Amino acid sequence: MCKKMPVIIDCDPGHDDVGAIMMAIASGKFDIRGITCVPGNGLLDYLPDNMLKVFDRLGITDIPVLRGIAKPFRGPCRPAVSVHGRTGLDGPVFRPTQKAPLDENVCDFIYRTACSCDAPMTLIALGPLTNVAAALLAHPDLKHKLARIALMGGSAASGNVDPASEFNFWHDPDAAHIVFQAGVPILMCGLDVTWKAVLTLEEVEQLRALGTTGGTLMAEMFDYYKMYRTSEGLGTVLPHDSVPVAWLIDSTIVKTRPYFVEIDVFGQRTRGCSVTHVTGPGSDRQACPPNTDVAYDCDRRRFVQLVFSAARYFA
Repeated sequence: MCKKMPVIIDCDPGHDDVGAIMMAIASGKFDIRGITCVPGNGLLDYLPDNMLKVFDRLGITDIPVLRGIAKPFRGPCRPAVSVHGRTGLDGPVFRPTQKAPLDENVCDFIYRTACSCDAPMTLIALGPLTNVAAALLAHPDLKHKLARIALMGGSAASGNVDPASEFNFWHDPDAAHIVFQAGVPILMCGLDVTWKAVLTLEEVEQLRALGTTGGTLMAEMFDYYKMYRTSEGLGTVLPHDSVPVAWLIDSTIVKTRPYFVEIDVFGQRTRGCSVTHVTGPGSDRQACPPNTDVAYDCDRRRFVQLVFSAARYFA
């Protein structure tokens, strides 16, 4: 029997984050040591409570939830209210929770947990990289205790906040810069692949028709999410954050190429842009070996199967 992969999931618990965490739990592949929350989809005041309410509804009692760092390295929080609502998880109705987040500094928790693992730990980062970067700075030897950072963020082509930048990196470009310079192997699942990992509105209704707790919750989340999508004239929903989880479950679902990636920190029109360099003879970065596996395509059919498997798992 294969040992489970030890992971911490760092996220900004909104609609797609919850779906990704459900997929991770349902797969049985991961030893999830904790959920650390970072502002992005919503303000930090809401996010740990979002996660605890979801866990109450799903019957999850053994995964600690932590409050992370409240704002980016520079500048204010700019939550994605237009997409995820005031709380970051508007739409589904949850009962109030009696639980509270674990009271521990997020950087110390990440480091302590990585040190306690029998094998190098994987960080799954689904939101802005503030917590991850801060932990790497606070504990410089943390990078030697990580197998990889599998993240949703960036884009080799176009953005979704402005023409060049994806939201997670745009929200805290300094954090993204620190992470990509840290020397930890990175899997970057950016918009190049997540825009291909879509669910149709018919598939959302099929999730609802399952009649399971998981299927109903997913449908309720996507009902809210699709209001934004349909207002933009789009007939699909995008569970962005599930893509790196799907890759960790089965690496053949996602196609990747190695690139050297750096983050534009100061650009007025390219804040947070993930600049993806072709490496090798004749390139502008011959001396810079690839530091990132960049995902560019996925098998949508098999990806959707994983979504439905997660929906069925939570009966």
